[in-house]
Amino acid sequence: MVFKLQQAKFWYMALSDTRQRFMPTAYERGYYGMKLAYKEFVLLNNTREVDDKYQYSIEDKDNKVHGWICTDDESHVGF
Repeated sequence: MVFKLQQAKFWYMALSDTRQRFMPTAYERGYYGMKLAYKEFVLLNNTREVDDKYQYSIEDKDNKVHGWICTDDESHVGF
């Protein structure tokens, strides 16, 4: 299953208590990013860190919390 969430609302990802971050937008990946060996890997020039989809994976047996958080003042929802 694949879900496409509203990028303007869901921009914070939580995988565990220690693996959480504000996600770069598609614009940041394209404008500030430099593609590396694989198209999934992008060097973000504004933060000098590599962003790739594999950072956000976790084994199902270890998955206790995983999702997107909307910190919008009106909604306060997660997915």
